[in-house]
Amino acid sequence: MYARNSKCAVAVALVLAGAAGSAGLAFAQTEPGNAQPGKATPVELPPAKPGCYRYFPGNGGWHDVRCDTPEYINEHIPRPELLIGTGETTIKGKSPAPFTSNTVRVRLSQLGAETDINPKTDLPEHGENAYSIQANVFFNGSNGVEDGIQFTNQANPESPGSSTYVNNVCLWQVDIGAKKYDPTCTSFAWPSIIGQVTGSSFPPFPPFPTLLLAAVPLGGGEYAAVVSYDKYGLTDGKNWDNVSGGLLGEGGGSEAFFAGREGIATTTVEASTCVPEDPFITSSGFPRCTSATELDTQATTIVSPGPATKSFDTVETNNLQPVTGNPISHLPSVSFPNPWVVEVEYAATPTGLCPSGKPPLCK
Repeated sequence: MYARNSKCAVAVALVLAGAAGSAGLAFAQTEPGNAQPGKATPVELPPAKPGCYRYFPGNGGWHDVRCDTPEYINEHIPRPELLIGTGETTIKGKSPAPFTSNTVRVRLSQLGAETDINPKTDLPEHGENAYSIQANVFFNGSNGVEDGIQFTNQANPESPGSSTYVNNVCLWQVDIGAKKYDPTCTSFAWPSIIGQVTGSSFPPFPPFPTLLLAAVPLGGGEYAAVVSYDKYGLTDGKNWDNVSGGLLGEGGGSEAFFAGREGIATTTVEASTCVPEDPFITSSGFPRCTSATELDTQATTIVSPGPATKSFDTVETNNLQPVTGNPISHLPSVSFPNPWVVEVEYAATPTGLCPSGKPPLCK
């Protein structure tokens, strides 16, 4: 669900472009609580057809798994909202190559108990230890109206008090005006909530362009992936020029409320205009990076709602405050690890103050 001129929040953006042909692909692995991605093991791409997949190393690679039924989604996965991020800029009349991939990663440290609540009533909405990690994009689609893509993991305990979590990994394609949501989801139990989602344009296999959503490796080289046709033309032309995301309530406008007064949530939003240079992805078979796909200096932190996000932002929230301060004009600057990659990273706490260290990462 999208809304105009709603409550503002902070996020980071991702960018990737120029993918063509078959390739091997892997996402940099992270263990819970670790700040840096680990070593990724390249694997082949998932099958080039819409569906849901799991990758099991040493057991035949990618396997078809059943996608969630509409009935399961309606009952168990609330529709997600949107957030802030970064967008591309035009410099001296030159437009950068479009985004074709994004990653949002959230790392939690000693934040204590979390409850998904209704922010209007402060009553539990989806319960304890339920929240989402989202990467969101706004654009004017091929259907002639404002559309959005949401790459999400919306998770909750398998049962009350359980230490096993149901990770609902979903690719949502949204006609915003009509509030029409078209999700493709795969759900699985895991000992933790997966804290990273990566969305990407898929290599352009005929007859239709497709989108790929991958959950961070589940440990031991396991992956979950969703492949879906690009229904509204996100990958057409230069439509993909913004990305936003972060940690939010599980869905339907809820809030992720952390009761403690200490602890830190570190959010990274990263994007690249050339797959081989993306720090979160290792790849083979993609075209080499060129000056035509460079992004360096052509991206900036953006605020939602605003022109870059078509005046839309998220209805969902959390109760954390960025340590870079309010108002949002104090958002951290983007950084460019290389000419094809933009990244924003910041810490947020329940008080808006670093328990130790200094902003923007409390180090």
